[in-house]
Amino acid sequence: LAGEELAFVKTLLENDVRNNSAWNQRYFVFLDLFGNFSEEALAKEVAETWEFVNAALRNESSWSYLRGIINLADPDFRMSLQKEVLSMCKPLLKIAESVPMTALYVDLIDELLSAGEDAYIKDYGEAISALDNLTSIDPIRALYWEFVKRKFMAAHAEIAEQKGCCLSS
Repeated sequence: LAGEELAFVKTLLENDVRNNSAWNQRYFVFLDLFGNFSEEALAKEVAETWEFVNAALRNESSWSYLRGIINLADPDFRMSLQKEVLSMCKPLLKIAESVPMTALYVDLIDELLSAGEDAYIKDYGEAISALDNLTSIDPIRALYWEFVKRKFMAAHAEIAEQKGCCLSS
């Protein structure tokens, strides 16, 4: 039954990728259907979700759903999914302005650095630039993005300094 419902919700999203209720329902059906959250099921869901994300880069619901699916993974596999999604977001940032995509991009860098993945310090400057961009493309929340930027910089200033990364702005 849950499998049929998942197929039905997929049809709803294929008809309207911005259907927020369908995204919400998909999450609960996915939880019910795949309660064990195997790596295979999560990877497949991330890949399928990415197709929908690409269809509407500015749709908050699909990005939130993607974040929720990633967070269901155990810590090691979560890190793998974070790296995968980060690599998929990176080229899109150069060609599209999307608040939810940019916010997830910064969150993923923050989470990877916080987990000790120091190699991602190379993305530190890009994350700062992305946060600066958020203040201009999302002026309603400009003060919030400035707060996130200060918090991000404070959290990673030590490793940025150790690795010789710029600490501007």
